[in-house]
Amino acid sequence: MDYGYYFATLMLVTSFLSALCDFNFNFYVNKVSLRVRCATVLSLYDKLLQVPICRLAKFSSGQLINFMSTDVDRIVNFFNSFHALWSLIFKLSVALYLLYREVGLAFLSGFFAALLMVPLNLYITFKIGSMSGKMMAFKDQRMRLITETMRAIRTVKLSNWERYFENRIEHIRSKELKYLSRRKYLDAVCVYLWASAPVLITIAILSTYTVIMHEKLTAAKVCCFY
Repeated sequence: MDYGYYFATLMLVTSFLSALCDFNFNFYVNKVSLRVRCATVLSLYDKLLQVPICRLAKFSSGQLINFMSTDVDRIVNFFNSFHALWSLIFKLSVALYLLYREVGLAFLSGFFAALLMVPLNLYITFKIGSMSGKMMAFKDQRMRLITETMRAIRTVKLSNWERYFENRIEHIRSKELKYLSRRKYLDAVCVYLWASAPVLITIAILSTYTVIMHEKLTAAKVCCFY
């Protein structure tokens, strides 16, 4: 096999995929996300002006504020996540094909190693969602209390209730920060697992290729992993 031709082709494919997925598509995804954000916020404001006050009474001011900030971000982030999902599948398919050409069926060990990490990451993702829900509940309470306090700030000042409401807000904020910190720790674990996945997959493939299949490992084959 002409390894010079192979590596030239591999570098060309890698450069093409990086330029295609990381620049052009990201530009258009961000452009679409910005348009969706503007359209969603405008739709929410328009809807709030049309909904009767009796129906708006079912929602606190904190929930309404979160609708137009945090919840809008979740809708917009869907486009980035969808782009990352399909591009990941495309890149993975190309990488597995190139690995099959070099190490044969040994690439399946790396594929299975990647699959074993999926349930763990799914569990962490569900826990992150649970922590986010609890954090948002306390955030709604805090925003509602702050809004009510600001509306009645004259009464609060005249009655000398500043310390009372300050303690209540800080108490709710401490609970919100507790779930926020837990979510960030889980985010860090999730990022660490995905960052270490290429190393674990490489170890699994090379170990299978040399120990189980008893093939000779050359410098050229090792270079195809980098």
